[in-house]
Amino acid sequence: MTLEAGGSRPRFLWGLFCDHFLIDAAGKYSFIGVFERVGAMQFPAVHKVMWIAFALRGQPNERATGIVTVWSPQSEIVVSTNETPVQFGLEGRTMLVQLFYDLSFSGPGTYSVVLEVDGKPVGRLDLDVYSAAPPASPA
Repeated sequence: MTLEAGGSRPRFLWGLFCDHFLIDAAGKYSFIGVFERVGAMQFPAVHKVMWIAFALRGQPNERATGIVTVWSPQSEIVVSTNETPVQFGLEGRTMLVQLFYDLSFSGPGTYSVVLEVDGKPVGRLDLDVYSAAPPASPA
């Protein structure tokens, strides 16, 4: 991200995990099925579809590149995206949303999702992956 004198790197405002994301015709964002935890009855477990969204503030009208990396509780890379263009608007805000298919969790624990902008970490979200009890069988 090219910054003028006195500028600073982008600031992480908020982020979330959800099952579905869309932008309507008027440009309004919709997040469906927002969550902070994922339960699995056995491991390794696969989460079929996950959207991860990050809201940032930076310099108005600037361009940058973003990379989202998912880290295991053992500090190993689970998956990392390719560089994605990031465009800050007139007010200096932007939203970076990534779609992940078949995200694999080797075991329970806290998985960290780190957003880097122009090679520097600017935001982090933690996802709690836990062992869920199997459904109770009818008596």
